[in-house]
Amino acid sequence: MGKRRWLSTIQAILGGKWAQSSAFRRSAVVLATVSLTKSPRSLRSKDRGLVLGHIYTPDRLRRAMAYKTTSNVFQISAGIQETAPNTATELTINSNVDSLSREILLVWAVDIDISPCDNVPATDASVDAYLSNTTQTGAVGIQDPDVIATAASVVKNDGVGGVATFQNAEPRNGPSGKEPLYYVATNNLFLGIESTLNVGVKRAQVRIWAQRATIDAASYAALLTAQL
Repeated sequence: MGKRRWLSTIQAILGGKWAQSSAFRRSAVVLATVSLTKSPRSLRSKDRGLVLGHIYTPDRLRRAMAYKTTSNVFQISAGIQETAPNTATELTINSNVDSLSREILLVWAVDIDISPCDNVPATDASVDAYLSNTTQTGAVGIQDPDVIATAASVVKNDGVGGVATFQNAEPRNGPSGKEPLYYVATNNLFLGIESTLNVGVKRAQVRIWAQRATIDAASYAALLTAQL
């Protein structure tokens, strides 16, 4: 799909004065670049943010796609263990969306639980896990538009008795719980884990609260192309 067609497609979906603005036009060109290169990671970080900020915000998606839910909220649970200590490992989770019906998965909330770091003298150990819409080669953060949620654990040991710990998991749910955290149009989700400077293998577990929905053809094509 060429850039001109991308522009007209997204404008048709969103409409209004905003769809005629210069910010929109640049966003559409950036998104078109994603669709043409099939490599969102080739974009500059500010351009990724532009796509997210001007097109794929939850409120714009809700109004633009006018999705129709086809199921109640349900849970998806999965777990993964490193194949060896400090080794990036990834698990594929089938979303089971029906592409023929233009079905998508609304991710309402995500809870990722990870193993604690090993307290190794004079070492800064870490454990990172993620849930992503695309496969990754290692731990990534939420600055990547394909990443839905992350969790991290860090232990800093200065070797002379001082130990500092840090744990974080974000985001857990969408804005104010009123909008989905993420919209998934592809067949798979990916749970990954990677640790650094630990002695033993580490594990990650995830629970996803999701709901099935369908959207119109133009919105589905735009969302699917952006996520491939």
